[in-house]
Amino acid sequence: MAGFVGIRNLSAEDILLLEYENQRGDRPMTPHFLQLDPAQMAGLAQVPDSQVKLIFSIGYPFHVQGYEPVFDESYNVTKLDVVARWAKLYLERRARARFDLETRIPLRVMEKYHGDIGDPKGWSGAPVFFLWLDAKSDLQLGFAGMITHGGGTAFGVYPAENIVELVNRAIDTAYQ
Repeated sequence: MAGFVGIRNLSAEDILLLEYENQRGDRPMTPHFLQLDPAQMAGLAQVPDSQVKLIFSIGYPFHVQGYEPVFDESYNVTKLDVVARWAKLYLERRARARFDLETRIPLRVMEKYHGDIGDPKGWSGAPVFFLWLDAKSDLQLGFAGMITHGGGTAFGVYPAENIVELVNRAIDTAYQ
């Protein structure tokens, strides 16, 4: 499987696993999370390039972050809210560069969207999805992985298969 690196060779320093309660007090939390199972979705390495129609990410880069001050009646700042705003990123495959990590899928911003990206800081941790055509020519949603590195218009993505294996091992391992 191209792009898949065995778990022994995987550096997981960019992965943080959190477990959420389904209920917080009387508020159900489940509706606030996207219900996707990456283990049931195709990974980018499993789909021929000719069938991949679009690779994209949705994240919260720093350059679209906003600050909203709250003032009192004397116009003194009493609070400063940091507001994260989402942005989309359209990606395409690129050739592996000399310094790319072997444990990452090399992607770049699609040529016609280079001017839209701004500073790539803050994209780390963003999921990368793709749309692909199956044997019936129906569009399917795939999970490519998670952005871990970026610079200019180039990004490194942890492959989905590695993330799924890492999560499965963490779940199967008792807390120490």
